[in-house]
Amino acid sequence: MHIRCNIITDNNRKMEDVILKGKRNLKKLTEENKKEAKGSIKSTKTKEQDEIESLMDSVICENKEALNELAK
Repeated sequence: MHIRCNIITDNNRKMEDVILKGKRNLKKLTEENKKEAKGSIKSTKTKEQDEIESLMDSVICENKEALNELAK
């Protein structure tokens, strides 16, 4: 009976170790996903900013004469 209890205790410890390792791995993946998401958001913001700047440059070029007149 005593040996049986030791085996059950050892198995429980092994299961706890596996669960803890799984939790650590999940946390690590979550951290990596957060970093990846932040990078993706930053990239999207940069792309949108570049598009806005390009649009602004186009508007300025197309209306350069009018803007020069207004500046007088």
